[in-house]
Amino acid sequence: MHLQESILCATASTSSSTGLGNISLHDIQTGTTLASFKQTNATPHCTAFIESGNAQGGFILAAQPEKSVLNVYTFQKDQISLKIVLPEKLTCIAIDARGNYCAGGTAQGRIYLWEVASGILYNAWDAHYRQVTVLRFTVDGAALLSGSEDSGVSVWSVSR
Repeated sequence: MHLQESILCATASTSSSTGLGNISLHDIQTGTTLASFKQTNATPHCTAFIESGNAQGGFILAAQPEKSVLNVYTFQKDQISLKIVLPEKLTCIAIDARGNYCAGGTAQGRIYLWEVASGILYNAWDAHYRQVTVLRFTVDGAALLSGSEDSGVSVWSVSR
């Protein structure tokens, strides 16, 4: 079995046009492009991925800055597999290490928490006074950390 390390890169257009960005998967040793996913314009902290359990690929999620839409790609196809309409535009997203939960932050300071497998929205709450700029789950997935333009960093219990 040949193991391969890869890196996922997302680029966005500098103009306000939608869909001019690109998500690419590269071999970290050679720099060779392994896959390229188009029709996205995800900004920093707005791209996440979920690996499949059998190492056959997974899903890439990319929140779009101009629309309340989340583009979903599979590693096997370079086109959008699914467009998910969101309650608000997301400014950042994160997925826990097990791929169970996806969290999204907004410009209004709200955080949304979804179950990945079903798409059920578990919770939404006013977390900050200003835009949420970054979200990260702890390694064990028990807590979600959020950073905001209000200079606050918060830790949220996922089970609550």
